[in-house]
Amino acid sequence: MSERKGQAKAAPSDSREALLQAAKRVFAAKGFEGATVKDLADEAGVNVSLVSYHFGGKENLYRECMESFGTERVESVERMLKTPTSTEEFKLRLKMFAEDIIAIHEREGDTCRMIHRSMDTLDPVSVDIFKNIFVRIFNALLKFVESGKRNGLVKGELDTEIVSAMLFGSLMHMVKAEQLRKILNLRSLSEPQYREAVIEHWVRSFAEGILT
Repeated sequence: MSERKGQAKAAPSDSREALLQAAKRVFAAKGFEGATVKDLADEAGVNVSLVSYHFGGKENLYRECMESFGTERVESVERMLKTPTSTEEFKLRLKMFAEDIIAIHEREGDTCRMIHRSMDTLDPVSVDIFKNIFVRIFNALLKFVESGKRNGLVKGELDTEIVSAMLFGSLMHMVKAEQLRKILNLRSLSEPQYREAVIEHWVRSFAEGILT
């Protein structure tokens, strides 16, 4: 979260966007329960009353951050994970999925940290949002693996839900550990060569285990 004491107040026309951007930083650092309306307004450099004016309160601001991001990701993933017709296409679409997940964590770091924090705390508001939005990302991956199985690309004896959970979980673990890798001066996903190698190993490791 950036230091914003003494910052000039945002113009009314800019205050809604200022609150959205500030909220991602505050919620990422403090979580939904830990963040106060004053925290959000101070970070955005706006009057406290504008949280209610634009969003009707803290919860709706939180929902707006999560749902707008989640809806965009769902649409992107559903376009990416179309039914594969060959093993090469299966691996290519899996690679595209991994590239997209890693890239969005780089571009939208605050929002992603906010989401990961919500997954860890499982507050009621977050659970509701995950049920309605983010579960669709997993379901898109599950449908992709299932379609591969129907087309004879994925081994028939494998449980597609378990395979999908392992694919998704391993990728989430990789991106969540990025901050720790940087603290420990380990190779980072922000390095193009390392990122490419990680994705290649991830695809190969799973593809060679699940494809016919």
